[in-house]
Amino acid sequence: MADSWSSKVAWEQLHCAYGDSREVGELLQWVLAGKDVWVELFGHVLHQETIYEATVAVAAWMVEALQTKKLGARLIPVGKRLGTKEVLSERIIAFNLLSGMAESAHKAVSSTSTPQQYAAIAALVLEALRPGSPLYKAGVDDPDDQISEASSTLLEALAGRVMAAIDGQYQRSLRAKLGMPLPPPAA
Repeated sequence: MADSWSSKVAWEQLHCAYGDSREVGELLQWVLAGKDVWVELFGHVLHQETIYEATVAVAAWMVEALQTKKLGARLIPVGKRLGTKEVLSERIIAFNLLSGMAESAHKAVSSTSTPQQYAAIAALVLEALRPGSPLYKAGVDDPDDQISEASSTLLEALAGRVMAAIDGQYQRSLRAKLGMPLPPPAA
């Protein structure tokens, strides 16, 4: 994942649910190392269905990690903290996180009452999720219901239209912090 723009993120300049997002980059490395930090990661980038600047980078990172199969096979005992023995694959957890991000972003860009800066974040989240479309299309037919439902949600969110007004200057600034390429000029 060293070649993608998501590896060049200035985490200290981005915001997450708990302020700056320095810890988010560390959490992603721990996820790759097989540590169960998913609850913390969800809390930082999708807290109570709210997305943040750091959510954009995590969305791109997750899509790439799934595409390159760096995530997927390990089983995570997600119920341990809740006192149950539920175990899920990283793939299911990642699809659920991406689905939550997509749903929140879709709601934001579909509303005319969304604040412009939040709409800019939401539009970039959807842009970061778009390269995973082949994964989501394949996931619709996955035998695991959670992956199938998450994939359907992702595809539906990506098919939606942008209704909210977007703060273009803020979005360009955020792209720079993310190391995300600028779109080509409109013709």
